[in-house]
Parts: sequence; structure tokens; C-alpha cells
Amino acid sequence: MWNTRFSVAQYKTPGEETTSISDKCRQQKDQSVAFSSVLISNMNDRENVDENEDDDMLCSLLYDVDCKTFSGAGDVVSAQQIDDDTETQNICEKMTSKSKTTHTNEKRHKCDVCHKGYDRKNEFTTHQRTHTGERPYLCDICSKAFTTSSHLYEHKRIHLSIKPYTCDVCHKGFAQLSNFKTHKRTHTGERPHVCVICTKAFTSSYHLAEHKQTHLGSKSHTCDVCNKGFDRKRDFNMHKRTHMGEKLYACTVCLKSFTTSSHLSEHKRTHLSIKPHMCDVCHRGFAQLTALKIHKRTHTGERPYVCVICTKAFSSPSSLAAHKYTHATDKPYACEVCHMRFTQFVCLKIHQRTHTGERPYVCEICTKAYTTSSHLSEHKRIHLNYKPYMCDVCHAGFTQSSNLKRHKQTHTSETKAK
Repeated sequence: MWNTRFSVAQYKTPGEETTSISDKCRQQKDQSVAFSSVLISNMNDRENVDENEDDDMLCSLLYDVDCKTFSGAGDVVSAQQIDDDTETQNICEKMTSKSKTTHTNEKRHKCDVCHKGYDRKNEFTTHQRTHTGERPYLCDICSKAFTTSSHLYEHKRIHLSIKPYTCDVCHKGFAQLSNFKTHKRTHTGERPHVCVICTKAFTSSYHLAEHKQTHLGSKSHTCDVCNKGFDRKRDFNMHKRTHMGEKLYACTVCLKSFTTSSHLSEHKRTHLSIKPHMCDVCHRGFAQLTALKIHKRTHTGERPYVCVICTKAFSSPSSLAAHKYTHATDKPYACEVCHMRFTQFVCLKIHQRTHTGERPYVCEICTKAYTTSSHLSEHKRIHLNYKPYMCDVCHAGFTQSSNLKRHKQTHTSETKAK
């Protein structure tokens, strides 16, 4: 058995001064650390070297240097040095095992729900929360919960108005890098996430996942007013606001209200005059790429959204959705004055203004007032001399499609007269 008191013994070799074993151990340890630093530095400088080879070589050399005993007859080693040898060997074995697992693509932790594999237990634990719905990290400001502490940290930037990521096109700021990358695609038109069923493309994987639900045909939430079905409760709640006329998100500049925060964010760009998307026909600018695409249809006459009941076509999905209410037989909202009935509560509110004379939408140029925001927008085209509706016979321009229709009748009358 080794004597643990050998640390005070003397060690002699020919031609050398007497040196204590404790000093010799410290010297060996210092050499080991220095050699390790040089070795790691050299390995980092190497290019195109197999990582597994590096790990094995590092373990071998570190073990040889750090665990080396003194050579020659009479060499003595303390019990502490033996313990250090064992610990170093264990570390090397763990490094080698981890390296081999990485290169063989072995996944030690597998999900029993979706069979996805993970190398590290913490990643596996985080993944399991996507199935269980567990969100243990809670925001102390708004009580919103998250699956990881990093997601909570990113979320808190919203409350602190910390937006380190800024778009170089429209200068909009973002608290999260992922949202910033997704936003940039609205300018480039990039849609890398493609549905394998219908080939429709999306800017983010989240939107693609939402879209895939439409192919499953499952509508767990149904509106009791119009019987429209929804896959997600969030969409269902937003839809109900269209019937109730509820608009929780108000603009601090013009006090206009919206049903969703995203619609409010889009609206705010109109006050900032940020319009990066330009029409190559009339050079009108738009804050959103989708708005530009819909606008271009006023020039091309394209109407891709067709009503399945009366085959009437529209240039935008929102126009088609509004039209569908004209076919609805159930009209639960009645006017208390004239008893006229409506399918939507918002339509009832607009109608009531014909009785009260209320005109809340005022033109800031000529102070003329209107009952709806859409009528005000059409009116503003007069001041801007913007005429998107062109006659294909005489090329006369009009600010409103209704004016163009009346104008076309003059050509029809001329043809009949001839």
C-alpha cells in the first residue's frame, strides 16, 4: 500500500539537486496545464480535421501528461496523485463517449409521442412541453407563460420596449431575432415554408402549421351566428368580434380601433408614411406587400375570389367575406327605428348613423365628414388626384369603381344610338 506521507519524502536522481515530491508534483501539474493550452490552441487552428480524431487525441495526450508518474528506480507517487489519475481518466472516457455519440447520430432521448430524438436531456425536456402544454416560465407583468426561460427573457423585451433588431427598409424594430427575420420576408417576398399538400407558401413555419389545419377538416370551434368553423380558439374569438363590433386595439394617433393588434400595427404605418412597396403602373406606395398585390388588380381587372353561391368575383378575400353576408338568411341584428335587420352588428352600427346623422370620419383637408372609413378613403382620392379605375374604351380615370360603372353606360348608350 502507498504511504500517504510520502509527500514529505526526498527524491534524488544523478546530477540533480534534492527536490521534494510535492514540488515535483506541482511542476508536473503546471506542465500539464501549459501543454493542454498549447494543444487546444493548435487543434483550434487546424482545418478539415475529423472532430472525433481530435477528441481522441486530446484525451490520450492529456492523460499521458497529467497522469505521468516519475521514471526511474525509487520513484514515488502520492495517493492524491492516484485519485487525480482516476478522475482524469473518467473525464477522458466521458469526452470520448460524447464524441462517439455525436458522430454516430445516436439520440439517447426519444419522444414517445412523435419519436423525435435528442442528445441532451434538457432539449428533450423542453420538447416534451410541446405535447403536454406545460409552460413553467411565467411573465410577472402580463402573466403570459413560456416553455423556456430564454423565450420568457425575449418576451420581457416587449414590456421594456427593447427592440435591438431594426429593419433597414421600414425601420421597424423587433424584440426577437426570429420575428425580425420573418418580417424581412414581407419586403423580399420570400416564402420558404411550403405546404406539401397544396404547395401554398408562407413566410414562417408557424403560419404553415396554422395552414395545415385547414387540410385536416377539423373545426372544433363553430360560430353560433354565422356557423363558420375555426380550428383554433384564438381565431374563433377574433371572428366573434366581427359580429359584436368589438375593437379592442385603438390607434393613439387617430383613435381608430381594430379587432386585432396586427391590424393596428399595420395601420400605424399610415401615420409614419412608411410605404416601401410601390406600384409600377401608378407609382402609388403601400405599407404592405399584400396591399400592393390587391391594388395591382385594379389595373389588371383580376378578381380571383369568387362567391360559390352567385359566382360574383372580388379582388380581395376580405371583399368576398363581406359579400357572403348578403346571402345569409339569419339576420339577428335589428334596427330599433326602422326594424331593418342585419347579419353583422357592425353593419347595424353603420346603418344607425343614417338615423342619428353621425359622421365620425372627417377629412383633414376639407373637413367633409362620412359615416364609414371606406367612404372617407374614397373621398381623399379626389384631393390626391388619384384615379385607379380606368375606362378601357376612352381611358378616362375615376376615383371610385361606381363612377366608372356609370361612365361605361355612356359608351353603351352611344353604341345603341348608332
